[in-house]
Amino acid sequence: MRISILLPDLRGGGAERVFVNLANELVVRGYHIDFVLLNTVGELLCDLDSEINVVDLCANRIRNAISPLAKYLGAESPDILIAAMWPLTVVSYISAKLACFKGKVIFSEHSTLSIALRRKGFVSRIALSWSIRYLYRYADAIHVVSSGVRADLFELGLPARLSPKVIYNPVYTPRKVQTRSTELKLPVVLNVGALKEAKNQELLIRSFSRVIKQVPAELIIYGEGEMRGRLEQVISELGLQDYVRMPGFLGNISEGYATANLFVLSSDWEGFGNVIVEAMAHGVPVVSTNCKSGPSEILNNGEYGVLVPVNDEKLLAEAIVKELKERKFDSSLLIRRASDFSVDKICSQFVDLFQKLVS
Repeated sequence: MRISILLPDLRGGGAERVFVNLANELVVRGYHIDFVLLNTVGELLCDLDSEINVVDLCANRIRNAISPLAKYLGAESPDILIAAMWPLTVVSYISAKLACFKGKVIFSEHSTLSIALRRKGFVSRIALSWSIRYLYRYADAIHVVSSGVRADLFELGLPARLSPKVIYNPVYTPRKVQTRSTELKLPVVLNVGALKEAKNQELLIRSFSRVIKQVPAELIIYGEGEMRGRLEQVISELGLQDYVRMPGFLGNISEGYATANLFVLSSDWEGFGNVIVEAMAHGVPVVSTNCKSGPSEILNNGEYGVLVPVNDEKLLAEAIVKELKERKFDSSLLIRRASDFSVDKICSQFVDLFQKLVS
């Protein structure tokens, strides 16, 4: 079976990492995989299995991908096209119609769109609502990464008769958890994610200024993005240069988790929260904002980690201090929970979906 995955590029975003993990496992299981990219850029390109084919649509804007995608679908005729995230879902619908595509199309949503689109213009919000209400019914299947994202689509107008399939994100779990270094002078609080508005690392930094007044600790934030300048400014204003480090993107993130005593997610919104599972897979306890969507599902409403209200600096600081002092969650419990999201288990759920579509 031939599966094509449509993405903007392979920069280090959560959805991109998800599909790289999924595609590499599908190749092992004998599937032929094409990554169809608007532009062939991104550090995750080097993580693709050598058997995966990469197609460059050479589209500098999303609307410019319609024609080359239609040509690709007409020429190559994959069995299934997965369009990852609006508005590429709309692009895939138009291109498939133009190409008279006979394969199956899956729309895949990875974010809580109602929150993400609040910051967009009026036209974008109308286009999103209209396409979900009137175009998503034409997909052969709709995949979402959490029950929260599923509920959000219905709130945005998805017809009630449609039934999006919830398949959580596949996350690689280490075969052996690295032992934390005993040479570290201070407990390490870790955050991993793009430096962008949705991740709200500014909240974490401001909360951390409260933490170090009660517990000696160091905050390390791995990732890159447009908010770096603003975050560096906040660190300087609060005098945290000796306590907060932002080393940038880390290729082998297991090295980062191996140094951590606690992982903190400070996001305003998510679709799932891959990094929470990654942390748990390394036996690292988690404090997370209870944002839409994903963290409460992964942590089972607080059974496997601490949930705090979104954008509450004081309560986030209190939760960090308490977990650093008490370490409530046992590593073996966290590792077992993380195994529920293993690449092998999640890939099998996708395979079931593919087989039902083409049978």
